[in-house]
Amino acid sequence: MARCEANTATGADVLNAMTTRAFGLLGAICTAWLVVACDVKVGQDGVSVDVVHGKASDEWKRSYRLAPGGHLDIINVSGLITASRAEGPDVEVTATREARATTDEAAKAILDKARMVEEVTPDRVSVESRVERRGGGRLTVQFTLRLPPGLNVSLKTQDGGVRLTGIQGNVDANSVNGAIVGRDLSGAITASTVNGRVRIELAAITGDSRFTTVNGQVDLALAPTVGASLEASVVNGNVMVADNVSLSAAERTPQRVVARVNQGGPRIIAQTTNGPVRVRAGRLDDDERRRERLGDSSR
Repeated sequence: MARCEANTATGADVLNAMTTRAFGLLGAICTAWLVVACDVKVGQDGVSVDVVHGKASDEWKRSYRLAPGGHLDIINVSGLITASRAEGPDVEVTATREARATTDEAAKAILDKARMVEEVTPDRVSVESRVERRGGGRLTVQFTLRLPPGLNVSLKTQDGGVRLTGIQGNVDANSVNGAIVGRDLSGAITASTVNGRVRIELAAITGDSRFTTVNGQVDLALAPTVGASLEASVVNGNVMVADNVSLSAAERTPQRVVARVNQGGPRIIAQTTNGPVRVRAGRLDDDERRRERLGDSSR
């Protein structure tokens, strides 16, 4: 009897082990399938998982001639906006559109219904990506811009970041969910987001500039020759000004700094609700540059 009980227990153990391995294999298969075939989205209502097999994409290109002082407006719904200095006198706009849905046909239908709306006058160009929100699936539009110096530029996206490199002019960059990163900028700059970082290098400032976020940090790097009137404040966090900044402070507390940088000049307002404000002279740090090259600057 004892032997039979021992054998019975051994058989149960074997069955349990086989069952565990089977469920483990099934879980691994399901996980792999989900990684390949699902679109996971996090929103106010929690995490949603859509089964996505299909994809469709295209590219939309235009070029425009705007004189210095002209206006360029880019309005996006979902996707990154990247802008750098043009080699010639023309504004170059490239919109790379990608739709995802349950099938290739459904993705193509989303793409077909999406519109690129442009309005062109001698002194203003407006380009807007419009998406029909009915039905399932998702469309992202990535704008790549080449800009000659001296323009007034407005860039808006809801879900995506803004990256600026070498722009000379007046720039107003806005996002809801995404970081705004600018390097080697000259002009009057406004950068505002709700959820994301704001990281800006100013080579020169020609007008009042403002850098704000709600959930994220603000990092400013000022060229040694930049003169400005700095107003930096936080709600939950600290204002940190590096020792290499030539600062004459009128007010300095852990959460607010009002000061003249060098000999003073246009106002620089830097504000966040949740996060720090950091100000340094020179350039943004190399560690962050590496992260941005790896695609981390959207956070």
